[in-house]
Amino acid sequence: MNPNDTDRPTGGGNVGTLDRTVRLFVGPALLVVALASLLGIVTLPAVTVAGALASGVLLAATGAVRTCPLYRLAGLDSHFVSGRAG
Repeated sequence: MNPNDTDRPTGGGNVGTLDRTVRLFVGPALLVVALASLLGIVTLPAVTVAGALASGVLLAATGAVRTCPLYRLAGLDSHFVSGRAG
């Protein structure tokens, strides 16, 4: 681990602060949309509800643990190190 890496958690996740913030905002928002549809507040196609539910859970979970398995498979990391993307 790079000692200049101020954005990386101790556990070494691959989801940076900005990415995490977006995931923790969008994930629960998608869950609210899915829940509103399931409660009959809004009408959406079942496939949209299922997609919102699955995406919301995945985004919220990966934001919470700061690790994205797809990023790992693709070799991506959204942390910023010493003023450059890394």
